[in-house]
Amino acid sequence: MLSGGKFFRARVRTTTNTIHALMAGTLDEPVAYIENGVKKARLEGVDGWGFLRDQMNEVTVPLQENIYVDTAMALVLQKAGWPALWGSSLDAGVDQRNYFWVDARSAAQVVHELAHNELGTVALQADGALRFRSRVSQETSVLTLYDTDCLKNGVRRMTPNEAIRNLIRIESTPRTELALQQVWEIPARLEVTAGQTIDDVWAEFTYNNESVPVKNPITPVTVTDFNAYSNNDGTGTNLTANISITMNPFSTKGQLSITNNGGTTAHVYCKVRGYPLAKTNSVSFQSRDEESIRQFGARPFMLSVDQNVNVARQYRELLALLMTTAKNYLVIDLMPNPDLQFAVDLGDTIHAELSNYGISQPYRVIGIKHNFSDVAGIVVSTRWWLEPYTRLFAGVQIPVQVPFQLITV
Repeated sequence: MLSGGKFFRARVRTTTNTIHALMAGTLDEPVAYIENGVKKARLEGVDGWGFLRDQMNEVTVPLQENIYVDTAMALVLQKAGWPALWGSSLDAGVDQRNYFWVDARSAAQVVHELAHNELGTVALQADGALRFRSRVSQETSVLTLYDTDCLKNGVRRMTPNEAIRNLIRIESTPRTELALQQVWEIPARLEVTAGQTIDDVWAEFTYNNESVPVKNPITPVTVTDFNAYSNNDGTGTNLTANISITMNPFSTKGQLSITNNGGTTAHVYCKVRGYPLAKTNSVSFQSRDEESIRQFGARPFMLSVDQNVNVARQYRELLALLMTTAKNYLVIDLMPNPDLQFAVDLGDTIHAELSNYGISQPYRVIGIKHNFSDVAGIVVSTRWWLEPYTRLFAGVQIPVQVPFQLITV
């Protein structure tokens, strides 16, 4: 029986008996309705991005050191409960991150941030797999597109001004591990009655009044980090020996459990020590293209690169070369040829050999839309959105789509 939350896969079988994946995801609740006296049901579903955006899939990843983007992304998928049925295809990351952590954030947002920090691309494949490609991934065209593959007048060029960025600013704020010190203390003594355990105390770690991740936070130690007295002003009978504290540490906080093993109400003070990873001074690398500004107006672009100054400067150089001039995006309406219509996936690269339009260059597929015109699903119209695929020096490949998205389908 179909019900909301179940996994689904949609596939198509072409006239040559080839099966292509179309979409994978989870079903919403079926919608029953009556049309012309006939009972019908409409099935709706969302793909893996819907799964990762779900509030139930806010993820927490403990502090990691010396980690690459693909490993970090795999940890996020694991914490989100990414279905093994869908799988993933994650290319090796390029830049090693000194530190990585996540505290109760949207898994989808974190995955996108990781990809953007690498100047990579991330997309869902038709079979449900999440695919990540780094900026140095060597990609080959999956097919060549010819004039005969397109409907008459089915090729449109788009040169969107919003894709242009002529004020480039790349910022980096490295973090430094500081010496062992206090990173949190309870603002007032906590009343714990005899035999009571309070386990919903969250210590929010700070340095200079700013939330920070803390390396190796220390579970509060008797006398050194906590004490207890019979009065809430810290006077009266010393009841510290009756108190035990445990901590479940995360990156920027810790969950404390405080137990009063004695027979008298105690008022508990406690603190947490650790090694804060504090921000150092920020540095930004900027580029300003006056000619582009005169032609298109000022169009700023800013990217924060975690912790790596040299990578930030490299990004500024690459993006300044790429983003200041207009580029031709293509919208393609295809001829009804199922073996072509369903042959590409989001993020694939193709080579467009469209002599009627003077086009001979590689493109990346950034949007796909299928419209099934009959109940049997035989008549299908397909539209592709393509962005220029750019490979710069030293084999570095930069996704044009970092600041710009033509369509979401």
